[in-house]
Amino acid sequence: MVQNYTADSFDPAAFPMYASCNEYTDATMRHLGTLLGFQFTATDGIESSLKQLIVMSIDGNTLSGTFNLEKDENGGFTGDFAGAEGATTATLDFPEGGLALSEVPVTAWISVPAGEYPKGFTALVVDTEEKAMMLNFMTKEDSADNLNAGTAVLFETVPFNPGEGIFIIDEPEDLIRLSSEPTAHSEVLLVKDLKLHTVSEQFGS
Repeated sequence: MVQNYTADSFDPAAFPMYASCNEYTDATMRHLGTLLGFQFTATDGIESSLKQLIVMSIDGNTLSGTFNLEKDENGGFTGDFAGAEGATTATLDFPEGGLALSEVPVTAWISVPAGEYPKGFTALVVDTEEKAMMLNFMTKEDSADNLNAGTAVLFETVPFNPGEGIFIIDEPEDLIRLSSEPTAHSEVLLVKDLKLHTVSEQFGS
């Protein structure tokens, strides 16, 4: 699932809750995710419009997909859950045509599963010209490893300063584009798992 940018808020469909009850009497609602807030401004002299924000788990934790809730011996939910099938990335799409940056900070909220992330995250910020900036955050040195459910973490404002020559692969068609211009990019980033049979179909093999 791709999350959608919502001004001054978050995509409600990407911040699920679950309910558990004891013998059909008292029901309790709990959150499953944590919100991460990124604040961006324009860099002096550079006009940019954001297209996409991709958050990657360095630990390999599943950030999007299907999750299984764990139960106790009485059949009630414990609050623990594990990724059953999915990707180690969470993606936030900005509005069509991009979100223009200025000197006023723009906050982008993205939801990730609550849990422990001892190695932290890498965030890839992409503009409408396919230029990107990478950020590392939530490391052991500057923050707690554990992200609690139902909480929000707001990071300091960062001027968007994209690098040159970064090629992003998130669709099979991108491999074809890369093969036609292999020396034009200084760095290649694979941000989504691609199925081999889908890739072979794109290359006609």
